[in-house]
Amino acid sequence: MKIYYAHSKLIYDTPREKQELKWLKKKFIVVDPNKDLSELGSMEPYIKKMFECNMVICSEYKKHVGKGVYEEVYHAITNGVKAKVLRKFLGRFVLKEVTGLQIIDGTDWKVGYAKVGTLYGRK
Repeated sequence: MKIYYAHSKLIYDTPREKQELKWLKKKFIVVDPNKDLSELGSMEPYIKKMFECNMVICSEYKKHVGKGVYEEVYHAITNGVKAKVLRKFLGRFVLKEVTGLQIIDGTDWKVGYAKVGTLYGRK
């Protein structure tokens, strides 16, 4: 299964990104916008690439997502593409189905733009 890894630019090229990618690549063929797309200027090419995948898996930063990740996940769930959020629970990665998105601070595009909703909360 081919997935689109939607994650904050704030974790690009960090140990956290490497750890998440290592886990994801054990289970999926991963399209990583950091490595596979680079800086494209607008969201449109990222959204187009996301639609070439079977699922979007997003990663939160400080329990939120920025505007870019929000846009990727929003377009996925409103167009019938499955979306999951990657979280750590008891030291292990888990995937939770995204049930919705809530804009928290529309002025904070990098960190606190929105929260990802799941059926069973934060776990």
